[in-house]
Amino acid sequence: MVPVHWDNFELPLDEGAHRDPTIDLDGFIARIREASPGSRVLLPEYATPYRF
Repeated sequence: MVPVHWDNFELPLDEGAHRDPTIDLDGFIARIREASPGSRVLLPEYATPYRF
């Protein structure tokens, strides 16, 4: 699972992505792990390429 759109779109990205305080990202990840304990959760780092 790769959570997307969890960052604050109102802030500049010069220091990377900032969590949107209205989104419960930790709770979302906990629910994923509870529902599918074998899944890997990857929280992408800003401007970092990934290969799957």
